[in-house]
Amino acid sequence: MSLIREADLWAGKTLFVPIIVRICQGTGQNQYAVARWLWLSAGLWIVYHAEGWLDRILIATVCLLLVLTTGLRAKLHHINFIGYRVAWWANLLVGLLSWVIGKREYFPISELFILFGEYAVSIINIPPLNKAVGRSKAFKA
Repeated sequence: MSLIREADLWAGKTLFVPIIVRICQGTGQNQYAVARWLWLSAGLWIVYHAEGWLDRILIATVCLLLVLTTGLRAKLHHINFIGYRVAWWANLLVGLLSWVIGKREYFPISELFILFGEYAVSIINIPPLNKAVGRSKAFKA
């Protein structure tokens, strides 16, 4: 379990968190709002690629509820644990493998959105954007 935890920490620190921090700084949203919008994006992607009407209706209903409640609970904390992320990593790897060998028509982007969302809620605080550095670089250009 220690190896899984270390791999999860490495993936979060090097792959996901820097991108999420930039998104939060660029949009002015907190990490919980960004996570919910990533989940919404994943849901819409799943709705687009769902095979049956019942699947589309159920996931579209969840997406609609997510949109309606995101504004009400944008700053509320989200339960976050490693087992959930490991399950989505496994889902992503299976999806990538089936996409590579040709059994899946589309790239598993919804799993990536969900992983980004789960790593977003694991961030404790977002550092402020250093505007002085940006101004000095723009001035030199």
